[in-house]
Amino acid sequence: MFHDKRVLTIVSTVVLLALVLAGCAGTANGQSSSGFTGYGTVAQVSYTNTVESTGNIEPQHIASLSFSTTGNVAMTEIKVGQKVNAGDTLMTLDPTTVPSNLQSAQTDLTNAQNALNQLTNPDLDTVANAQAALSNAYASFQQAQSALSNAIINNQAASSDTLYTSWLDAKTALDQAQNNLPLANAPIDVQAYYQAVSDASVLQEELAAAEQNSSNNPQDSIMAQKVTSLQAAVQNSQAKETQLQADLSAGVVQLVNTLVDRQNAYDAAAVAFIGAVVTTTASTNVNLAQIQADLTSKQSSLLSEQSTLQDQQNQRAAMNGKRCSASTIADYQDKYDAALRRYELSAHIIGSPEYNAMETAAANLNWCSSDYSAAEIAAQNADIAATQAQIQLLQAQISSDQAQINDAGNAVYSLAINLSTVMSTYQAAGQALNNSVNSLYQLQVSPNPDDIAAAEAKVQSAQAEVNSLTLTAPFAGEVTQVGYQPGDSVSPSTVAVVLVDRTSLYVDLQIDESQVVALSQGDKATITLEVVPNLNLTGKVTYINPVGASSQGVVYYDVQVKLDAADPSILIGATADVVIQAGEPQEVLTVPVDAIGNDSQGEYVYVIGQNGSSQQVAVTSGQILPNNTVIVTGNLKAGETVGLLSNPTVGTNNPTGGGAGRFFGP
Repeated sequence: MFHDKRVLTIVSTVVLLALVLAGCAGTANGQSSSGFTGYGTVAQVSYTNTVESTGNIEPQHIASLSFSTTGNVAMTEIKVGQKVNAGDTLMTLDPTTVPSNLQSAQTDLTNAQNALNQLTNPDLDTVANAQAALSNAYASFQQAQSALSNAIINNQAASSDTLYTSWLDAKTALDQAQNNLPLANAPIDVQAYYQAVSDASVLQEELAAAEQNSSNNPQDSIMAQKVTSLQAAVQNSQAKETQLQADLSAGVVQLVNTLVDRQNAYDAAAVAFIGAVVTTTASTNVNLAQIQADLTSKQSSLLSEQSTLQDQQNQRAAMNGKRCSASTIADYQDKYDAALRRYELSAHIIGSPEYNAMETAAANLNWCSSDYSAAEIAAQNADIAATQAQIQLLQAQISSDQAQINDAGNAVYSLAINLSTVMSTYQAAGQALNNSVNSLYQLQVSPNPDDIAAAEAKVQSAQAEVNSLTLTAPFAGEVTQVGYQPGDSVSPSTVAVVLVDRTSLYVDLQIDESQVVALSQGDKATITLEVVPNLNLTGKVTYINPVGASSQGVVYYDVQVKLDAADPSILIGATADVVIQAGEPQEVLTVPVDAIGNDSQGEYVYVIGQNGSSQQVAVTSGQILPNNTVIVTGNLKAGETVGLLSNPTVGTNNPTGGGAGRFFGP
């Protein structure tokens, strides 16, 4: 926080290398016979521009620590003046005196950590069970595929030779691909990649169909939502596919993609054969293959909609409270507290970066801590109602399809029904295998990110509750205030410990725009304290804020000067007078102020020759120095004599001189 400061005018430190002022040749008050009141000498001096200001000694870090809950102090092992390290325990609360929801905090933390460990490092029994389930899933899939192939082979005469030959060619190609890459014996990452490629392929087909339907029925909002959901699912599936592929060789990737293509070709040929059998064996207008396909599609859509409804209901349940979880709100509270501290350490200027950061943090905290609006809840309820309506419609359609299938019990449909049933069993076995592969992969290689995120959130929440019972040092420093003793009752609004890091001290200054332009980072400074005037300190400029702030018509810039050494006798908050050396010393020429004249051509001096003659030389005056001399530029040399005038002009119109040298003061 900036304290009141007074900005002093620039004082130029002048170290004279050769200042020889000639004695007055004429009378003190009258004109000499030569027309001059006296004589002076052109002198060469070393000139250093300085900037002075006043601020207060501030530490690099200062923290006022408080408990976030109530209770009684169990232990405090610190006292004022004690040095502590970062992470040291400063004060703890008696767990039996805190609110009931915190009394089991350590147990909750242990349970949450165990749950997270189970996800990231599952025990051997869990992995073994998943491996056994995968083995059974492979056996079931192979059995279902064999049953489908046998059913088609046994009934090859029920369809055209072309369809059967096409299916048989697809089966032969699939057998070869399975021999080239026996998935059941492949590493789990290869199996997971196969399932990812297969899933992406299926989703892309579903998306293409949904997009076509949506194009034909642009007013169907439910179909449009399905397209959006499928687009997201395709993107996620492709991302997973890309991630898994990164760790596999090009040869394995080729084998997997070939196997997926041939599996898809086999499935398509089987569906075509069964569809033809249904068409050619049906004696009524009821197309069981179409009904069965429609039923399967409706059942798949029903599962998808039920999943969507569950997600919507979960989201609606979460809308009964705050927008964010307790841990997220605590996060935003910490960010606001930090921004508030930075603002309090600043100049309290509205519109400053510190002010804007504090306002942003406050807005985020308020939004996160607020309840959902009635409009948001109503919109979510409307989404739930729409999904429920779609589920009811699908359930009615499924019942209708099942009724048509059940009614077709005569012998003419028995073959079609048998083939459709075998196909459904085969597809279900494939999905079960997919699930088993992914389950084992998540256990052995990549746990579900959502599950890990949820477990980590529980650990963080439990850890926050445990941390609320203990104050620890956020950095190494010195204890300057202890607010409680063992047995005292604490309040979140009362500071328990104040910690100061004195290893690095600095002074914040406000320098006006006319002076700050002369400063640069690294400029040296001398610092004196009003309470310890004999203590001479040094430092350097470490920061110049490029953005100024206006106050009463003057623009000021924040400048920070860091002390070279943190003397233990320095009091925090003490008033400090700072003199900054603006750049390096410069060699300049000076003449007495009374030697400067001015006419229509500009400023000049009279240079006196050895024979007593005078010559007018044009000059430009700059900073007036404390010894009544002025810095000048022009065709002069050190040691030359100049005449003193009865009517000098320096300071008449411009008290600080009219010069424009780069190193001159303003």
